[in-house]
Amino acid sequence: MGGLNPLIRQMMSSNIEVQCNAVGCITNLATQDKNKTKIATSGALIPLTKLAKSPDLRVQRNATGALLNMTHSFDNRKELVEAGSVPVLVQLLSSPDADVQYYCTTALSNIAVDETNRKKLSTTEPKLVGQLVLLMDSSSPRVQCQATLALRNLASDALYQLEIVRAGGLANLVTLLKSNN
Repeated sequence: MGGLNPLIRQMMSSNIEVQCNAVGCITNLATQDKNKTKIATSGALIPLTKLAKSPDLRVQRNATGALLNMTHSFDNRKELVEAGSVPVLVQLLSSPDADVQYYCTTALSNIAVDETNRKKLSTTEPKLVGQLVLLMDSSSPRVQCQATLALRNLASDALYQLEIVRAGGLANLVTLLKSNN
């Protein structure tokens, strides 16, 4: 109904409350498939990526949640990679906030489903596997689960299999296999 462009402008506001609410609206809109393509082609991905690095945790959570919601289709994953979202998602794996970790691990897991994206990740994100292996030991079971799923998706490629072993991922897998979760 024409509200997307005003929301994008509001995301770029200097007011944290306005940013938080505008990004929250985009996050909610991105739960519907019919909206995702519009969001991806509207120019919203670059401001969302920028706001994922916000010092305000609420803005950061909303932005990473929106990026996650956008990863549910092949075309949108491609758009996210091209918009430069992946390095930000990888950087935020070390966030102290379990929600941000969960959104980022899940988004990266979805991005890693595509072979082309895995190949790009292998050349541009040298810390990805190590960060995911560390998150397999998270105190949050849902972060553990998504980190393990992301590693499973990456392990579709033989080079990643070796990297996961070298990063100590097997020990964490054995520990997780013994857990009650």
